[in-house]
Amino acid sequence: MEKDIKKIEEGTYEITLQTSGEEWNKEIESAYNKLAKNVEIKGFRKGKAPKDMVRSRIKPEKMFNEAINSFLEKNFDKVIKEAGLALFDQPHLHVEKISNEELTLKIHAVVEPTVELGNYKNIEIDKEVVVVVDEDIDARIKDLQEKNAELTVKEEGTVEDGNTVIIDFEGFLGDKPFEGGKASKYQLEIGSNSFIPGFEEQIIGMKSGEDKDIKVTFPENYTPELKGKEATFKIHLHEIKVKELPSIDDELALDANLDDVSTLEELKEHYRKELFAEKEAENNNKSLEKLLDVIVKGSKVEVSKSLIDREVSSRIEGMKADLERQGTTYEDYLEQIKTKEEDFVNNTREQTKNNINFAFVIMEIAKQEKIEVSEEEIDKDLEEIAKMYGQSVENIKNMLQDRLHGLRQDKLFRKVYDFLKTVNNL
Repeated sequence: MEKDIKKIEEGTYEITLQTSGEEWNKEIESAYNKLAKNVEIKGFRKGKAPKDMVRSRIKPEKMFNEAINSFLEKNFDKVIKEAGLALFDQPHLHVEKISNEELTLKIHAVVEPTVELGNYKNIEIDKEVVVVVDEDIDARIKDLQEKNAELTVKEEGTVEDGNTVIIDFEGFLGDKPFEGGKASKYQLEIGSNSFIPGFEEQIIGMKSGEDKDIKVTFPENYTPELKGKEATFKIHLHEIKVKELPSIDDELALDANLDDVSTLEELKEHYRKELFAEKEAENNNKSLEKLLDVIVKGSKVEVSKSLIDREVSSRIEGMKADLERQGTTYEDYLEQIKTKEEDFVNNTREQTKNNINFAFVIMEIAKQEKIEVSEEEIDKDLEEIAKMYGQSVENIKNMLQDRLHGLRQDKLFRKVYDFLKTVNNL
């Protein structure tokens, strides 16, 4: 047998295998003998008919297929192993030449992405200084104040921005009501932007008990049956409510229901620590992202174009299915985000390639540093999930069977992140 292996693009090799003479004759003879066992000829017991007669009943293409399969079983894995390649997908076989005297096969093989790691230790990453200012604390207290506000009926006057109204409404396209456009005694805060543009603004100035027709135009990114269309809403205003905020004092601090807080000053200190911890965690995450970006960009990953194309196709088909379930289409979505399909596909391809590069760099670091996830660790995680949902571990395993690989990979990645933070002083 003769072989030739050449790289035709990143992650893809062309393997040429040639055989002839005695080696190929043995494969043909073996194929005939194997197929002959199942040939039945009237007047002869199975396997006892004359050899030439049996062979005449075996189609040449069937014999050649059997011989090729036998030849590949004996040689292909060995060739791949000797070349140091690891297949990532089913190879594509092309029979370039075949006869009773010789065989030439060309095989396109997609291999696992290969990673040449750059430096991933002792990298300096600039970290932002975490600062909590009084304005941050005041905003948190303002949120608590809003949360504990009370609504009281506004006996006189008209609707103002910030008021809450109780309304009946019904929407019409022309003179026909449309589905989902009607509600009774709906509570709406004016200025919350809960409704489409123009709706809330036109309620400003109304009085309790008043009826009014307002006209709005649905935005282009709305549902297909309503997007871009002009509608009329018939409004009846039942009552107007104003928000009364509690005073910022020790009593408000008690409303926070925090174990370590009984005064306003203690509440401020609690929020200061809480905000610092939140900002510190956010800062650490940003620093880790910067570190990972440096490591991935400093490494070289070779990925087959066909692998990337397949992943891109899978992502786009999955997105189309999701959009269809939401009642819209891929074409409408591209129109909404004002992007040409070619640009969207190219962006998706770039993101996909980056994601693949990232994943294989992390897995290569795990391999180099012998970072692994044990069965005991997975079992412990499953026990915690089972406890959280009041289920048995066996039930959780069955429920998550298709996701166990993902859970294992997530845990491995987190362990690698922890390792990288340690060796880079993050």
